[in-house]
Amino acid sequence: MLKARTLAEEIISFNFNQSMNGDMSSYLKEYLRFILLRRERKKPSEPDKLKMFLNRNNDLKVISTVLEKAFIEFNVSQVLPKHIAFFLDSKEATPRMAQVYRSYLSKFFQYSCRKGWCHLNPVDNVRVETPEKRSVYLSDDEFLEIRKKILIGKNGNTIRTGQMILAYVDLCYLTSQRTTEIRLLKWSQISNEAIYFQPTKTFH
Repeated sequence: MLKARTLAEEIISFNFNQSMNGDMSSYLKEYLRFILLRRERKKPSEPDKLKMFLNRNNDLKVISTVLEKAFIEFNVSQVLPKHIAFFLDSKEATPRMAQVYRSYLSKFFQYSCRKGWCHLNPVDNVRVETPEKRSVYLSDDEFLEIRKKILIGKNGNTIRTGQMILAYVDLCYLTSQRTTEIRLLKWSQISNEAIYFQPTKTFH
């Protein structure tokens, strides 16, 4: 009797939760599967690039989970620009993350329109605050001071890996490249004429 009552309560709870939830959560899951499958076709084999690839996959999963929870009561066809704006203005999204969420949602609704889940992209007319750009200029003296600190530790002793890190910092400074591009640089990208960089910073 107790088991039957427990099962009945579970069924009632399930039906109640189902009635409270819209279809957007399940469609976001389907869209995530689509993205991950598409990315899988370009999965890199190099260890460093593979690590970045897997980290990006995890980032996409986190973004999707946040959006699933935020829009759990909505059907895709019900979402209006004001709902998008309310979420992007909430404490869930810093200016930087608001840009990330907006981009993801825009692509999700483009996909939804193609699938026939909705007919308009409610993100189109919603703008987010642009994060303030850094305006700090690193002077030559400051850069040289940083180089000194890389070679000598707080105890005054020479840092064993200092020369390696110094070469890393110098390459970033001289080429104006992101640290990731320098870390993934291979001899095959270097010729007598130039160094060829392939940008790694993409959304998905």
